[in-house]
Amino acid sequence: MFLDYAEIPDGEEYPFCCLKRVGRLDFGSRVTVFCGGNGEGKTTLTGLLSQKCDCHSVGQGRARFPQSVLRRVKVGRTEHAVHRFRFSAEEFLEYILGLKGMETEAKEALEEIEREGRFKGAARGFAAMPHARTLYEIKSMYGRELTACSHGEGFLEFFQSRVRPGGLYFLDEPESALSYENQYRLAYLIHCGAKEGSQFFIATHSPVLPLIPEAEIFLLREGGAEKTTYDDLEDIRFLRMFLARKGEKMFD
Repeated sequence: MFLDYAEIPDGEEYPFCCLKRVGRLDFGSRVTVFCGGNGEGKTTLTGLLSQKCDCHSVGQGRARFPQSVLRRVKVGRTEHAVHRFRFSAEEFLEYILGLKGMETEAKEALEEIEREGRFKGAARGFAAMPHARTLYEIKSMYGRELTACSHGEGFLEFFQSRVRPGGLYFLDEPESALSYENQYRLAYLIHCGAKEGSQFFIATHSPVLPLIPEAEIFLLREGGAEKTTYDDLEDIRFLRMFLARKGEKMFD
């Protein structure tokens, strides 16, 4: 295990005011799922732990905690993970928009070189080379042009390209980019990664991801975190009640 436990101190300042009753969490599975309502601290907790573990990310994240905060968080590690990454659907969308901007700029630069005719022969090739390389790298980075994928397909391909056996990964509400079918595909990728020695922490509202075999589920509520089961999650009870009313008037 790359992360055996985490201990979050009480405090009035952010982020500890959102997690004041979390205390110590012991992790006994390669897959840990944090569930709970909006504003209960799932993103805060995963962001705090991922930064404490020095994870890479496609962006800066919604909160970057200072070292004075990180020093107060205690974690236990049995092994060191060489591959560490934080995935956020929100940051991924920003990343894709950035790639599309780079792609557009490179194409416009190539068109300008051709249109103006300032460069001849080898000089034109040298002038075009960096822009052509940018387009090639964007297109070949993930086996196909990532910017041409749907948001969900792109997220899955990006995730799969970054996950390595024996890595430590944090996912922040990835379902916001995914259909239920793609959530199932993501769950399968995580399950396979766990069998290959990786460890995952997932903050989610998804009814699919907590069903990953042998996943530990923590419910975040009112500043605390308690271990629970899939069937005891309020979201799952509500979903089952809603589906049981199919064919009836929705708001009766």
